[in-house]
Amino acid sequence: MKVLIIALSGIGNLIMAFPMINEFKKKYPDSEVNFLVSPRGTKELLDGQDFVNNIFTLDSELILDLFLKNKSKKLISQLNGDNYDHTITIYPSQGIFSAILMKLINSKNRIQHKYNFKVFKDIGWFLTYSPKIKDNHSVFVNLDLLDDLSLTCNAEDLTYNYNLKNESVKFANEFFVENELKDKFVIGIHPGGKNDLIWKRWDIKNWQNQIELFEKNYSNKIKFLIFLGPDEKEYEIYFKDFKSAVIVKDVSLQNTISLISKCGYFIGNDSGLSHCASLFKIPQSVIFGGTSYVHTAPFSDKVNLILPKNYDVFYIPYYGFIKKPVNLLVNLKAETVFKSVCSHMNSLNLLK
Repeated sequence: MKVLIIALSGIGNLIMAFPMINEFKKKYPDSEVNFLVSPRGTKELLDGQDFVNNIFTLDSELILDLFLKNKSKKLISQLNGDNYDHTITIYPSQGIFSAILMKLINSKNRIQHKYNFKVFKDIGWFLTYSPKIKDNHSVFVNLDLLDDLSLTCNAEDLTYNYNLKNESVKFANEFFVENELKDKFVIGIHPGGKNDLIWKRWDIKNWQNQIELFEKNYSNKIKFLIFLGPDEKEYEIYFKDFKSAVIVKDVSLQNTISLISKCGYFIGNDSGLSHCASLFKIPQSVIFGGTSYVHTAPFSDKVNLILPKNYDVFYIPYYGFIKKPVNLLVNLKAETVFKSVCSHMNSLNLLK
């Protein structure tokens, strides 16, 4: 059996599809599973995983480019000629774009959740199976995509399995030695997120205050890894003077994930790196300020959700923006977050 998984969303969305993919591989262990991704770090996330055979990258999500852009046309022609048995677009899909894309690839079965649009009230012509979207966590919504394949699973068995490359493990081990982190309690912090979703970011000065509070209350007991990706490099100046903080920048995603796997705790905004921490069940606190944590919280029983008092949902994956986004996190105090994080860590006997 030959399957193409279309995953054009970000890192977190793809991670929340991993249990679905794992369940598929359990039932069809000899199947060939290929991936079509966009340039959002997801290719590197998938690289080296046991359930991946090949990874293809589509660099445009414009419908006209599917028909007019030579690079896109060539890729679609190649995928069309690969004769896939199933093409599955993970949740959330790109609606009519991914439906048209699957029709052009023309696999025997084309599976994507049901969306309604002004132009195409029913996109069933493009698809062979289209389950309704349930009001549930993304992990379980993704599992509904397998209903047409007569695949059932026990929710208690759902888990993440992620393989770190040997070279990434070596990098992380050497990084810990070089920065005197070995045998220390290390907290990973990701203070950023995508620049186009600035309302998901807690103010950078509050992240400074977190470290100050930890240093005051747990002197010499904790070290911090501050993860700064391409969208957060300007934040380095806010952390460079902390003796307890080590800045992680200009590091590949695979190496970043390997470093996260060695942390004793993780604190971040609602972002892809928080989902990376859940790959290893790293205890963590995640700050939500407008997206629906019911649908997109990291899939782990060791997650502490931190919400502003005026928390309100204005973004849900399958609806998009249901209200105009505003920065609700301006009302979330550093002391409130610190107390919540410490309470969570103490409940897990992490700080003694």
